[in-house]
Amino acid sequence: MKILTICTAFPRNKNDVITPWLVKLLKELENRGYDIYIYTSSYKGIKQKKFNNFKIIRFRYFISNLETFTHDTAVPEKLKQNPLYYIMVPFYIAGGLLGILFYKNYFKREGIDLIHVHWPIPHIIFGYMLKFFLKKPLVCTFHSAEVILFKKFLRIPFLGKVFIYFWKKIFKKADYVTVNSNYTKSLLNILDIPDNKIKVIPFGSSLEILEKQGDKIEHKREKKILFVGRLVERKGVEYLIKAFYEIEKDFPEYKLHIVGDGPLKSSLISMVHRLGIQHKVEFLGFVSDEKLIEEYLTSTLFVLPAIIDSRGDTEGLGVVLVEAMYFGLPVVASSVGGIKDIVKDGYNGLLVKEKSIEELVAAIKKLLENEEFRNGISRNAKDFIKKRFSWGKIINDFEELYKFLFQIIK
Repeated sequence: MKILTICTAFPRNKNDVITPWLVKLLKELENRGYDIYIYTSSYKGIKQKKFNNFKIIRFRYFISNLETFTHDTAVPEKLKQNPLYYIMVPFYIAGGLLGILFYKNYFKREGIDLIHVHWPIPHIIFGYMLKFFLKKPLVCTFHSAEVILFKKFLRIPFLGKVFIYFWKKIFKKADYVTVNSNYTKSLLNILDIPDNKIKVIPFGSSLEILEKQGDKIEHKREKKILFVGRLVERKGVEYLIKAFYEIEKDFPEYKLHIVGDGPLKSSLISMVHRLGIQHKVEFLGFVSDEKLIEEYLTSTLFVLPAIIDSRGDTEGLGVVLVEAMYFGLPVVASSVGGIKDIVKDGYNGLLVKEKSIEELVAAIKKLLENEEFRNGISRNAKDFIKKRFSWGKIINDFEELYKFLFQIIK
């Protein structure tokens, strides 16, 4: 079976850190015998034709040196940081549609069997157009951020009603919808998609060691608390730093490692210096997979203090939690978004109220003070992740859906 994946952005080279979970998904499908095609945006005019064995078509949407709407930073983040990027939206959609018209005969000749759209707002427009030409099934996968951004437009008087009417109509053309969490599923009530056409299929970690070594992984725990993620508002790192300021008074031997980069890095570093804990907090920036694995293996616990940000966005799932728990790390996380699909409070981790420094401090201290409780949480976390978030299960779910739809259309 030949699968055409439509997405916002795709790695430009093997060192590109963008959407690693999507690359992992497609690699696993390829291992099952599927041929993978990608339809995505260009970046500064690049004409990449292959990535691994995947065949790539990149559509152009602007002049080369300004073709930066996608990649490096997620589109919703770019729109938030600089509203001028909204000017790019019609060019992006027009470029994608023109690309479909230009390449439709190529896709016909290649014999595409199924169209899978990620971030369906706005990409279902491309998928629907291809469905019209190819007469093949159309699957859409939501990741939450696009729906939250979409809801902003619904507040515009009159235009909001026209906007929602259009999208409700076009989503009736989708044969099936998947979401990465129950939280993302709850966001789709505005689109009137029938419940029997929606399935929750999460994503797992892209770190190869988890599949290859599993229980053979050796831990070398140090007195260290770990955070991994983009340094953006919805990750809530400022609350972790403030909580750590309180924690290190009682646990002076512990350090805080922050892995990741983003627009808030400089302000977070300034906060650390104001609190006088710069000798206890280390910002590692983006790291290699090998270094990330080392951090997971040598930390005592993992914290994801996510919040609902000023744009209404939060964690659609929280794949870093999947990684941390697979490595046996006890986790503390905010009870928001898709995190609740992963962390079951008191069983495989601890959930706290978002933005609550007091609850963060109490939960972290509970794990640091009680080794027996911490070890029990770790065992439960590992077992839970293996059963619910292994790539074997994820691929089985997608494959089952693909075959079901292919037989119906056929």
